[in-house]
Amino acid sequence: MHNLCSRITFFRNFARQMEKLDAYKIDFKGVQDDAEVRHLQADDEFFARVQGNEIQSGNVAVEMQVRHTSGVYLVSFQFKGEVQVMCDRCLEPMMQPVEGEAELRIKLGETYEDDGDIIVVPEDEGSADISWQVYEQIALQIPLRHVHEDGKCEESMQEVLSQHETLEDAGTDADSGESQTTDPRWDALKKLITTNN
Repeated sequence: MHNLCSRITFFRNFARQMEKLDAYKIDFKGVQDDAEVRHLQADDEFFARVQGNEIQSGNVAVEMQVRHTSGVYLVSFQFKGEVQVMCDRCLEPMMQPVEGEAELRIKLGETYEDDGDIIVVPEDEGSADISWQVYEQIALQIPLRHVHEDGKCEESMQEVLSQHETLEDAGTDADSGESQTTDPRWDALKKLITTNN
């Protein structure tokens, strides 16, 4: 009985995860000339299902609009929310705000193609899942360096960083002392530069 319950739970969760990405699947043959608007949520289940490396969880509101014009389907979306990433300083999870917008140009053709400017979807399929493109646009909004605010890093790591900064400052003070000795070869080079000018 326990096995049956756990299997049912597994399949319910799996079906719920599939539904999350189904909302990002667009049937282009069914798109009318009027714009179709979808309000979506890229949450923990979305990021788990997409399986990207940069983001494992988050909560991002996505508004997607699909229009058909002159044989091309324009899929534009705006998003705003926050995602969980690892702090570059203490390597602990942190929430990073993200906000942006993007537009995809899609047309129906013979075989799948993506040249960066336009995506071609096979006409016999007539649909495409754009969840990965949405994920990529969200990931692009994460700064190259993402760190906690000052004092918010994990305590033990904060102590190590403070000790390192103290040692670094002490080394800088020692380097700036007047009793500092230099390599005589450098002194000889400096004299040559001075006499040639």
